[in-house]
Amino acid sequence: MNLVIRILGYGSLLTMAALLLAIAGGPINTPDLWWHLKLGEAFATSGPWLAGDPMLFAADDVPSPAAWLFDVTVFGLLEIGGFSALKILHVLSTLAILAFVWRTLLRASRSTVAASFGTGAFAALAAFRTFQLRPHLFTILAVLVLYALLMEREDGPSPLRIFLASVLCAVWANVHASFLLGPILIGAAVAGASLAALVTAAAFNSTLWQRAGKLSLALGTTFLATFANPRGADAHLSYFLVGKSTPDLSVIRDEWAAFHPFQLPVIGSLPTPAAWAVEWLLIIFVLTLAGIEISRWRREPKPGGLKIDLVLLALAVASIAASLIAVRFLWLGIFPLLLIAKTWPSIRGAISPSVRLATACVATLLIPLFIFTGDWAIASRGLPKKWAGYSESYNARKYYAHGAWFLKDTQISGNLFSDYFMGGFLGFWLSPRIRTFVNGSLNVPIDVMNAYTAIRHRRGLKPGRDFLTLLDDQKIDLFLGLGIPVTQNRNQPNRYTTVHLERSGGTWLPVFRNLRSSVYLRLNDRNRINLDRIADYYARENVPFDPEQGFDVERVIRVAPVWAIKHGVVPPMFPKLVNQVSMSTAKSSVQALSRLAGIYGMLGLYERAADLDRKMLTVAELQPAVRRHLIWCLLRLDRTAKALEEAAMLEAIADNDFLSEWIIRSAREYAAVEDEAIGDGQVALLPVFHQSQGIWVMRGYLNPNFRKWPDTEHER
Repeated sequence: MNLVIRILGYGSLLTMAALLLAIAGGPINTPDLWWHLKLGEAFATSGPWLAGDPMLFAADDVPSPAAWLFDVTVFGLLEIGGFSALKILHVLSTLAILAFVWRTLLRASRSTVAASFGTGAFAALAAFRTFQLRPHLFTILAVLVLYALLMEREDGPSPLRIFLASVLCAVWANVHASFLLGPILIGAAVAGASLAALVTAAAFNSTLWQRAGKLSLALGTTFLATFANPRGADAHLSYFLVGKSTPDLSVIRDEWAAFHPFQLPVIGSLPTPAAWAVEWLLIIFVLTLAGIEISRWRREPKPGGLKIDLVLLALAVASIAASLIAVRFLWLGIFPLLLIAKTWPSIRGAISPSVRLATACVATLLIPLFIFTGDWAIASRGLPKKWAGYSESYNARKYYAHGAWFLKDTQISGNLFSDYFMGGFLGFWLSPRIRTFVNGSLNVPIDVMNAYTAIRHRRGLKPGRDFLTLLDDQKIDLFLGLGIPVTQNRNQPNRYTTVHLERSGGTWLPVFRNLRSSVYLRLNDRNRINLDRIADYYARENVPFDPEQGFDVERVIRVAPVWAIKHGVVPPMFPKLVNQVSMSTAKSSVQALSRLAGIYGMLGLYERAADLDRKMLTVAELQPAVRRHLIWCLLRLDRTAKALEEAAMLEAIADNDFLSEWIIRSAREYAAVEDEAIGDGQVALLPVFHQSQGIWVMRGYLNPNFRKWPDTEHER
């Protein structure tokens, strides 16, 4: 039976470790890493005090040097070993964290099996943090080392350990803005050690008071060490002013979402069901253990009567409090796990082998829970489908790189608007020629972030100032629209801005369009040089382009089909699909008709798409998806009366489909709205496909290629 438990424990550990390392070793999938790399390049050249932001044109101030040492390190690795070096760093960092967690749990529990199960539980809590190559990986490792140096020994830390912890905190203050987490945790340990000394009525020269004194000394020295950073005391103040002088962090879904213990989690959002369940178990254990200890102490308040380490209990309570603030701190569950591990030797003998086996079996269920409902279910979407994909440096598809490479290869310049998560990638590859609006550094004032949100939702920011006026006010020259018109999962932001400028009244010119993105150029004297460069680029590529009318999708497909396929305008099977539709009118061609109509619709060829929809309705008149798409096209063509007629027909066959109801309601609201700008915004945001349908229409689309650093092959 013990052998079975060991196999389950080691198997769980190895499986969870393999899953985390599979993400770390895959294509780089960390949006914020890009702006860290670009700042690293700037810091390496100018030191941690920069004159301005090298990426953002609406920057609030110079970039914060809070992570300057991390930034310089990752950029240096990129220069030496390319993106492969960064992937190796990610794997080694993740492996070091897991190894240190296992080592710490082993020392506390004196059981390799308990340490293995505990490390697996930690992995479920920390996975979303370890999936990303960011400076918080150093923070996780620093907390583990700090615990080993200062808090692990019951007689308190030695002077050498206090010195080493101070050096660690000094480095930490230059690697990640979360460095104050170190002194905060030491402060919790001081409180726990002092409480332990008080409740045992021990003499002032007792080991418990000595431990509290040593930890207090460590708190003072480590806190002072954190001032050894480029900003000094300001770095500490900004830790507490986040959200007051900077944009609201609630806009960052994966960063600062609060942990609500009494709110059921949703698959695909944070916290995931797996992490939520593990955290709840830890909360229950800590509260139960604290309650038992308080009850027992009240019955027997005598010296030496404590059964648990109050330092660990204080750290466990602090970790739970931090997780309630934000799910990004769930990895601090290491302290409740350590509390469990430390009590394990005293309770192990009282548990029968059969109960231990049953517990091990239940703990092993964490693996499928993690895979299907945990952080893995989110992160694994970006993994390569084949082993060969692991050779790719990063996921170019995620960053809509067809549009990004167009902006780079045309050598145009100006102020660019695009999605928040794209800001770092675009800034890394395009700045300083092109500067972006926002990125993950959040180095913008609150009003810029408010403007960003309004632009994303295609509306104005103030009464009488519509969407197009807002773009003028923000001095935006270029607009990179993203996404396809599909419904989003719950708690996920709308990501469909591709058609935001279709109804721009001739003030913006379409200069690139494919199935997943679009690029628009503001028409003014300042951008005349940009327009000439775009025309030169298309001339070199033998692609038709009219500086007056802009990018004509239909003409490009016809005249330059190879270029169109390569740049994601149409999938490779497009010619075959067109031929199949033209050669057949039977019911067997409905699938081909539907897919071709979907492609035309995504490309803004609404008239062609609507014609195919009508053709399908002659043989498949009861298919709600076809009529949904037809209404959607008619709304974009501003044929409101026909859209209302089709909406009435769809209503009769919709069968409680939420997307059909949404489109019907939108058609009627659009017909009734008096403000044209509001109506245009409603239509621009309207989806037409369920996610599975959108994936089907996109099938076979050629992903953009990733490029090496430096990109000498494409530099002019």
